[in-house]
Amino acid sequence: MLARILLTLILLDFGTAYAGEVLVTVTPVEKFTTLHNKNIYEGDVVRFKVLESTKTLKKDDIIISTILTYEPNGFFSQPANVVLGNFRTQNGTAIKGKLYLGGSEHRNLEEYTKNGSAPGIIRGGEIRLIPNSTTLSFFTEEQ
Repeated sequence: MLARILLTLILLDFGTAYAGEVLVTVTPVEKFTTLHNKNIYEGDVVRFKVLESTKTLKKDDIIISTILTYEPNGFFSQPANVVLGNFRTQNGTAIKGKLYLGGSEHRNLEEYTKNGSAPGIIRGGEIRLIPNSTTLSFFTEEQ
């Protein structure tokens, strides 16, 4: 009787496909920057190359992402922010996950302007992604 209960528990726990989180490491295919770029819009596509193989993704595969949100940098040290999501392979297979990118806040320069001599003139940092130099990682689920 005890053996049947244990067998049932094992089958319920391990009998279904196990989905685990896997770290995907990528680098951009082309240079992406928010510096002096007025042509970045939500819905734009950013392509990445996979750096390490996983069960479903092979090294050097190209995956495509979409810009979900974009906030340009601004004065008072507001950095640029980009959220990338809707990842998919070139053949259209969906990949769960999001990348959150943010520029520097330049807080170290604010101390020089706190006396009121030049409030708000410090702009927040930009985002720069350089192919084969910038590496980014995000978690996805694989079965």
